[in-house]
Amino acid sequence: MDAMAETLQDTGERVGLGELVARLKEDDDLGPQVVHHRYLPPIPARFAEPDPPLPEPLAAALERAGVERLWSHQAEGVDAARRGENVLITTPTASGKSLVFQLPVLEEAARGGSGKALFLFPPKALGQDQKTKLDALARAAALPPELTRCEIYDGDTPSAERAAIRRAFPRVVVSNPDMLHLAVLSHWSGWELFLRDLEWVVLDELHTYRGIFGSHFHHVLQRFLRLVREAKGAAGKEPAHGEPRLIASSATAENPAEFAQALTGRAFTWIHESGAPREGRHLVLLRPEASPYTSALKLFTACLEAGLKTIVFTKARRITELLYAWLGRQRPDLAARVASYRAGFLPEERRDLERIYLSGSWSGASAQGSPRNLGWSLDALSGDRNDTARETESVGRREVGARSRSCDVGELAPGDPTEQRSAPENKLVGGRR
Repeated sequence: MDAMAETLQDTGERVGLGELVARLKEDDDLGPQVVHHRYLPPIPARFAEPDPPLPEPLAAALERAGVERLWSHQAEGVDAARRGENVLITTPTASGKSLVFQLPVLEEAARGGSGKALFLFPPKALGQDQKTKLDALARAAALPPELTRCEIYDGDTPSAERAAIRRAFPRVVVSNPDMLHLAVLSHWSGWELFLRDLEWVVLDELHTYRGIFGSHFHHVLQRFLRLVREAKGAAGKEPAHGEPRLIASSATAENPAEFAQALTGRAFTWIHESGAPREGRHLVLLRPEASPYTSALKLFTACLEAGLKTIVFTKARRITELLYAWLGRQRPDLAARVASYRAGFLPEERRDLERIYLSGSWSGASAQGSPRNLGWSLDALSGDRNDTARETESVGRREVGARSRSCDVGELAPGDPTEQRSAPENKLVGGRR
């Protein structure tokens, strides 16, 4: 891993984003493909305090991590969770939504309570990232590890570790919908002690639960909540607020309140006004004249030459590998500092790439999916380039909102006629806070 990190070390000279966009618009190849450019000005932060304030150890831990005060939506979400409400938070990507479900759980640990939590993340990498952050916050708050233990229970977890988790359940179990179905519902009696103390169920990336997958998950969730009620009833115990509270989050869900209620059968307190600051952004929409992948490679190369950390997102594993190979043939000097991230890696290979990304020892990546689906923290990203999109929802996701950085979002309409036709109309997106 160390050798890979050294290979990926960023050595480029940084060019300002405004200057880069101006160059692109004047470029003989890419310039005519630009159908829209919009600058989104920065927005200042709005702060608030939870009522009552956070316990001193947690407040001090956040301050040491650079969070002197919570943003308004975070405080609002924590207060709603404390009141026993189901919480839906739909503020933009990288606005700190995870603190809304991390802080109530750590508050419970600080009080010495028995309440446990199940965090469900559709992508495996996102679960890894959240476990790392929760563990770091618990350590910084000097909370006893036995009170804040967090374990991942997914397809990559060895059988011996799974058995150890079931013998002594942690405060937080991080898993995914498939494991909930296969490992918990099918063997619920082995989880009875965990279900008795379950107080929170977190549904991150709520927008992924659509279509057939969402329909299946609706029924899986209803079966799971029924088992929780039966386990608590058999123990003569009721959860502190009637039944486990649901905390759902998404940066891009359409009609989120209606969707969340249809998916779960529960009403939610919807928090959508973000208090997070937003640095200035350039939103650039391009309509390729030939292959969108050729244009994506040219744009990727231009950004790397400008010294910007850049990701090209693709819909397919094959395109991810092709872009990486093409860059290697045309510009091996740049390819030496770029990684390919796609489906099919072994668990240890994924972990190595994730550690490299989070360390900042990289210049670019061709990636299948989206940053949140990959589980990558966007604070390490200074530029975001995309060769393919899923209309307004995808563009909204790519407004990366990293703390204290300007960013540049490039959108290339792919060969699909519908998306080619809608590219000019996409100039309406990007205005949400």
